[in-house]
Amino acid sequence: MDETPPRLVLAEPPTGSTGVRPERILLSFDERIKLDRVRDNLVISPPLAVAPDVRVTGGRTVEVRLNAPLEQGTTYVFNFGNSVLDLTEGNAASDLNYVIATGEHLDSLTIQGTVRVANSGMAAPDVPVMAYPADDTTGFTQGRPRYLTRTGARGEFLFHHLAPGRYQVYALRDKNGNLRYDLPNEEVAFLEGPTEARPLDTLGGRSLDLWLFREHPRQQAILDHSVTENGAWRWVFAKPVNEVSIADLARRGGRTTWRMEVSEGRDTVLAWPSDTTALDAGEYEVSADDVALDTLKYRRDQAMPFLLEISPPRP
Repeated sequence: MDETPPRLVLAEPPTGSTGVRPERILLSFDERIKLDRVRDNLVISPPLAVAPDVRVTGGRTVEVRLNAPLEQGTTYVFNFGNSVLDLTEGNAASDLNYVIATGEHLDSLTIQGTVRVANSGMAAPDVPVMAYPADDTTGFTQGRPRYLTRTGARGEFLFHHLAPGRYQVYALRDKNGNLRYDLPNEEVAFLEGPTEARPLDTLGGRSLDLWLFREHPRQQAILDHSVTENGAWRWVFAKPVNEVSIADLARRGGRTTWRMEVSEGRDTVLAWPSDTTALDAGEYEVSADDVALDTLKYRRDQAMPFLLEISPPRP
């Protein structure tokens, strides 16, 4: 049984290249390969505005076609995680990193640490960790990180090839995949102040400790609502709910009934109407645990056919 992982034998441009701005990257291996969950595993730092297209070509080569221009004077790290496997046995080319710079030199500074869960002390594996310039006060909630990595199996993380400077470092159990802290059920970890990027050989015992926690709002509220393409009304609540009800304020006497589907964390509810033909015309009072929270209108983002019978999708 072959337990040898694929070995990178050629890269174009070569890894470690400076002064390059390729439109595509080719990574060739010593055996036939396949890709596994590459969109989930590939971490590019700094993140690109548009995700690249990644495929296997010629049986042994990974082609990364870039769909966004690279910034001038920037070092880019492509970490493929365990996404490149040999074709027959599925052995992963672990910790496969590819590094290039569009400027004249490769940045080489680092920040390292560990992420744990605050209420248990357990390691937090596979959690995105993000670094922002110290003067960026809105990026974590509104923008994109300057640098991105993920924790390993023991919660450990390492940023490498950082530019000189001080950085705000955050960890985020990202529920919607947008690399922003913008949902009430997301767990977050951060330091009180910025930290300095340092050469790896001078870090010594200097390692950051980040503790994941979930903020608990003081008051119940509807943070977001939208209508899915299947016609369900989706509400996101600030706190977990036990019971949710909806009242038609126009009191038109229709026969619309609602079936509530509550998420595992009980902070998101899908309300499935039995009839959508007249919903756009009305206003509805939404209550949680016998407390009226808001008056909302049922509005679709896009036109959809009227449905007289709506059922949630089968699991």
